Amino acid sequence: MSKPIQIAIVIVCLGAAAFLLFNYVNTESPNSEDGVPDIYHYLCADPKCNNGFTWERGQDFIGEFPDECPKCGTPDAFQAAKCDSCGHYQMVQGHGTFDNPCPECGADMPPLGKH
Repeated sequence: MSKPIQIAIVIVCLGAAAFLLFNYVNTESPNSEDGVPDIYHYLCADPKCNNGFTWERGQDFIGEFPDECPKCGTPDAFQAAKCDSCGHYQMVQGHGTFDNPCPECGADMPPLGKH
């Protein structure tokens, strides 16, 4: 293969790599409008603590989920649903199901991630 053809192939490959990198860097992260919730609610796994807490996407610089209860430090938590009316947290069962209405106040519980 001649030298000019090799140079042309390298230039095309570098251009394609630059294009893909530019698109990857400038793609927005998912948000609630894309079906991924921005707000997550958790319930401490320690039954003595039973602390409910909220984590928002972007709350920390790593973007990871919380790894411990902020109240007692237990290294495990369950996904929860939070009542907008009374603030009660309840553990989510199975595939995102929870008691509706709220077992504490009887208000309708919003869908997960819509608080």
